[in-house]
Amino acid sequence: MSQELSTILSHSKNRLVAFKKLAIWYNKIERLGYKSFNTIARTIQNKMKPY
Repeated sequence: MSQELSTILSHSKNRLVAFKKLAIWYNKIERLGYKSFNTIARTIQNKMKPY
């Protein structure tokens, strides 16, 4: 999962595409229950909320 996150962050050129990929990654983390990714998952969740 960390390699997948790294790939998303380093290869996404379009912000909207990157957010979509991050949302999919976040959903996987939630579904799998990986506690070690809680901090980054929470950060992504907070960044995706509209202000």
